[in-house]
Amino acid sequence: MLGLILIYWIGKTFYKLAGQHDRSEWGYAILGIAAYYGGQIVFAVLAVLSLSLDESDLEGGGELAISLIAIVVGALICWGLYKYLEKQWTKPALPDPAFDDVLDSDFLD
Repeated sequence: MLGLILIYWIGKTFYKLAGQHDRSEWGYAILGIAAYYGGQIVFAVLAVLSLSLDESDLEGGGELAISLIAIVVGALICWGLYKYLEKQWTKPALPDPAFDDVLDSDFLD
C-alpha cells in the first residue's frame, strides 16, 4: 500500500512539473515512475551480482537490506531526474543575435 502511495506521489510531482512547462504531463509522469523502478532494478541486479561474485549468500536478511536500499536508490535517481528536468526547463532563453542593443554584441556572434 505504501508503494502505491509513493508511485502516486512521484507521478503527480512529474505531472505538475511537466504541466508548468507546457510538456506532456502523462508522458513525464510515466517517465518519473519508470526512472524510480529502473533505478531499483539496476541497483538490485548489481547488488546481487556483486554478492554472487563474493560467494556471499543472501540468507539472514540480505534480501531485505537490498530491497530497502533499492528503494532509496530509486528515489534518489527519480529526484535527480526531476532536478535535471527542472533545471533544463527553467534555463533563460538565449539572447536574439539580431538584437544589437546588447553591450559587446559583436562578441556574441
